[in-house]
Amino acid sequence: ADSFKSIYIRCRKDILRRFKEILIDKLESEAFGIKEILQSYIREHGSSILLIFDQFEEIFTTLTKYEERKFFRDILLEIKEIEGVHLLFSLRADYLWRLNPYRVDFGELWNRSVGLERLEKEDALRAIVQPLKEENIDKSLAHRIYHDLLSESKTEQVHTPFLQLVMFELYVKAISRDSQKITTNLYRELGGVH
Repeated sequence: ADSFKSIYIRCRKDILRRFKEILIDKLESEAFGIKEILQSYIREHGSSILLIFDQFEEIFTTLTKYEERKFFRDILLEIKEIEGVHLLFSLRADYLWRLNPYRVDFGELWNRSVGLERLEKEDALRAIVQPLKEENIDKSLAHRIYHDLLSESKTEQVHTPFLQLVMFELYVKAISRDSQKITTNLYRELGGVH
């Protein structure tokens, strides 16, 4: 399959319960088990699935050890074997060591990791503006977002995950209003522009 269906999954404390619900919702499936939901989508649509687990460190901070093992061994281990399903984990570097108990089953995590560095001003502004069409965000708002994020940093660089979170929340808020335009009012509603 050449195309991908991407599914964004935020790893909150209810991930064990919600994971199946998220798949049913995003893949519009009536299948019963997680494996069946994924396989039926791939079969029916001829496209691969990319499961994006964002803020994966929350698996370690919100689940009990038993729930954590259950998530890795009962869910992830099963779905990583499905042809056409790809997994992407986003987590803070200081939590990488928490993956050590699963190294035998998920050794590829160490072979295919990418570290994200902080962004300098021009790169941060480009990351804010370029994914959107230029007319969908005002340049002065892009600078305001950059300066607000910079004020949270002790350097002249923006932390990439913070930028991702702010822009994702703005995008979700805009889409919920049937718009693709990121406005100062949306940013104000998120707590920006003082």
